[in-house]
Amino acid sequence: MSHGTNKCYVAGCRKDECREAHRAYGQEQREQRRAECVWINGRPFHPRAKHGTENGYSHYGCGCRECTDAYSAAQRRRKQARYARVAGIKEVA
Repeated sequence: MSHGTNKCYVAGCRKDECREAHRAYGQEQREQRRAECVWINGRPFHPRAKHGTENGYSHYGCGCRECTDAYSAAQRRRKQARYARVAGIKEVA
């Protein structure tokens, strides 16, 4: 397997050139997905995103109300968990 490729990184290689290839591949994929967005009522909407998910907002660039709300809720949960860790509060299930 040749180094400096995303395929090599996915196979487990962590050489700098493979990491860079993986980063570039991910960036290219995000740019392609975001280019597929259409604007509806002044908001970006991605036709292939799974709407109502954080992934739709962060990986597809979808700004529909459902994706935006899901992303905001996830951010809130992360912020609360971070606060709990810093404050030393144990999470109650």
